[in-house]
Amino acid sequence: MIILYTIIFLAILIFAVLAIPLTGNRRHKQYISNVRSCGPFSFPESFLWGSGVSAHQVEAQQPSDWTDYEEWVSQMNYCERYAPGHAMAKNIYRLSDYPKTVRRTKAAFEANFKPDLSMAKDFQLNSFRFSFSWARLFPKANMSRPDQSAVNYYRSLIRALKKNDINPVATLVFNETPKWFWEEKRGKRGWERDDALGHFKTYVKAVANLFIEDIHYWCTINSPISYVINGYFEAIAPPLEQRQSEEMLATIISRLMKAHALAYQILKKKAIEKSKQCNIGLVIEGRCFEPVRNYIYADRLAAQAIEQFYIWDFLDALKRGRLKIDYLDYSEEIPGIIGSIDFVGMCYHGRTLVQSKPFNPKLATFRPDEEGDLIYPHGLYKILRKLKDRYDLPIIVLQSSIHDAEMTDLKRQKFMITHLKEIWNALSIGVNIQGYFYHPFLDSFEWADGFEEKKGLVAVDFKRKNKRTPRKSTDLYTRIINQNAISNDQWIWAQENDQNKWSI
Repeated sequence: MIILYTIIFLAILIFAVLAIPLTGNRRHKQYISNVRSCGPFSFPESFLWGSGVSAHQVEAQQPSDWTDYEEWVSQMNYCERYAPGHAMAKNIYRLSDYPKTVRRTKAAFEANFKPDLSMAKDFQLNSFRFSFSWARLFPKANMSRPDQSAVNYYRSLIRALKKNDINPVATLVFNETPKWFWEEKRGKRGWERDDALGHFKTYVKAVANLFIEDIHYWCTINSPISYVINGYFEAIAPPLEQRQSEEMLATIISRLMKAHALAYQILKKKAIEKSKQCNIGLVIEGRCFEPVRNYIYADRLAAQAIEQFYIWDFLDALKRGRLKIDYLDYSEEIPGIIGSIDFVGMCYHGRTLVQSKPFNPKLATFRPDEEGDLIYPHGLYKILRKLKDRYDLPIIVLQSSIHDAEMTDLKRQKFMITHLKEIWNALSIGVNIQGYFYHPFLDSFEWADGFEEKKGLVAVDFKRKNKRTPRKSTDLYTRIINQNAISNDQWIWAQENDQNKWSI
């Protein structure tokens, strides 16, 4: 009997060892895909080459939740911001280094969008993403019609895009919402209010009525999972809450999914009425989750579970009509959600490493192994391939960026080439990728990172009347667009010093 038990135990052990490579995420050593083809690497003729901005990051402050947060932070003294026990949420990096006029006007896009878009045309961009500000259009509660000055502004912006032969790509919600939306009503605030979807419906209907004829590409909500995690879990963005209950967290996700479905239905209905083409996408946060330790099975399973929660649960709901979040032990039917997507918009932000906690993978910790992990081109290919395998929908890479304050910005140029090469790799195996946007177009207010993160193709000197200066990467981007390809010479140059990872 002992011999039998020993044989059974050894058989189970061998099976478990053999099964490990087949389950869970794995951490990869390569930073670029191991594809040894020679250029030029050409893109489809109809490819969307773009860049973009979001309203709150470049425009004057509106009466929004983020404006309220910034004003609060700017009035706190150093000791209050960094007092023991205070959340990191009470600080926006070096915000007090910038005068009030800068904080309130940002990059002054309203005053400069015409020359900005003229520059975009010079760079040969054929697409430009922007976001509507709900707080600008509906600055007060219970407005039945949008503010006329806000309507005039967006009409002028869209007119300028058309004049420059640039396709507008619009986003309805990009992180910020009106301040009045967060006034407590029957013990609830924001998306949890009983009337939240009713207010959102009023906003979306107004935008659809006004602009559906001019805009063919729409995004409903930008990266809803990041919105939930930053605002309700880590408390580093409004509403600055740390929900202890998993059910309460899941309820917010459910509301955002219902808002997406509602927006899709409104936009599609209006487009049909006007006999206009209308492509509507949901924007996901593309990020590779890989284990700190490949040899620890729990790390790999934790990385896989977190990736499912962070990326796939939203898209799975659009496919099967049920929001099922295993990570939060939550399941709910969402009426009208099935098929409410024409393309997947993706923001790609590199790699995050996952280390499990004993006996509870939900308590896993996250960290970049080193600075270079934030620049992980191979991960872009991996996610694009998974998107095809799981959903086979058109994809637009709407956000891809890196901090590089230098005007020669060699790091950004190599970043751009290597990530575009990964997109080409995915195209070559049949992934339907319709466009690439280096976003942001301008140095912007980068949320909790303030004004110090320099991610734009165009440098903005916030302390000198928002002077614009194109960085060298704009020359590279223009050449790629004109070629509609990455040349072999550009690809070879971008791989230089790859042995030093991303010290390039």
